[in-house]
Amino acid sequence: MGRFPLLKYPRVVQEEILREIDPCILAATSFISTRFKNLLSNVKIQSVSITYKINFTCIAIELKSDKWSLLIEVGQFQERYWLRRWKVNRIPIESRIMMWDDVLRKIWYQCPLRSISEHDALENLDTHLRSFLRVEKSNVIIRNDMPELLDFFFWKKSLKFDKIIVGDQFKEGGLHYRTIEMAPEHLKFLEETTPNELHLNVRTFPNQQYQIAEPIRKIHLLNPAMMDLPNVLQTGIESIKCQVDQNQIELINQVIRKWVQGENQQLERLEFHTEEGCLLCPGLLAGVERELQPQFSSEETIQIFGLQPQDTIFEIARATDGRRAALVLNDRKIQILVWTDKRIAELQRLRT
Repeated sequence: MGRFPLLKYPRVVQEEILREIDPCILAATSFISTRFKNLLSNVKIQSVSITYKINFTCIAIELKSDKWSLLIEVGQFQERYWLRRWKVNRIPIESRIMMWDDVLRKIWYQCPLRSISEHDALENLDTHLRSFLRVEKSNVIIRNDMPELLDFFFWKKSLKFDKIIVGDQFKEGGLHYRTIEMAPEHLKFLEETTPNELHLNVRTFPNQQYQIAEPIRKIHLLNPAMMDLPNVLQTGIESIKCQVDQNQIELINQVIRKWVQGENQQLERLEFHTEEGCLLCPGLLAGVERELQPQFSSEETIQIFGLQPQDTIFEIARATDGRRAALVLNDRKIQILVWTDKRIAELQRLRT
């Protein structure tokens, strides 16, 4: 089968065809043809998100669509694929390799560079992508200590990031990422970007505990040593996730009781999770009163909050404002999911 002669069609037809093609595929092709890249710039393709990744081995940009993701890594790699030389915004890129993963539905695109700094290359690639993409969400993932973190260009690109992840502790590709050490002024800077969601697994030095900022709507704390667990509700944050140890059951009970007593009227979601799988123990929910006549059935709760049928579900309420919440338990996770006005309205629509 021959190549499709896109550029031979009228401009209106070209634009309609391009809007039906996945933006990750178009982005990969844009590095090959300047004429094609200019055509994309006139169309402005919609993309779900763009994520800046700072790793201990390289820095990268990941572009996501509804079905695909395109990872562009910037750095020196051991294997060399000398295919061709070409330029992205006047910067020479000396080799490339594109790998398609049909299982994960991903495109891995690596750009080894020599003649310019990695930071300059990342900014240049970002300029190239944003010249023809309309990005819905912008995210940042930081996985190593970066003294020059504040100098990165992407802080100036976006006034508000949808998610900032700093040293999250999880497995990816068989590797465990370590806790990052950051100065308090760096953390304060991250607060001022006002992300929708902030993941933190950091140490502050010299051994100072980090104070959670109120403007953040969602926070995910992955370092138990940095949180004041009994007072975590005082932040006024809408969505709080905390990684906890198995010996903190009494503190978890204390936080749940504080919500029942009226603390944090803004709370919509509170989650405690552990990798140890030991949260269901005899001391759990000591002193926590559960509603004997719930207003919402387990089936409705599962449907509205997207829960699993095997989860144990109770209902709790507080006398201060009458607000109710689903208390969801399993071996690795304890959740308070609040029945907000929006959730109740959604349920009423389903009932009718």
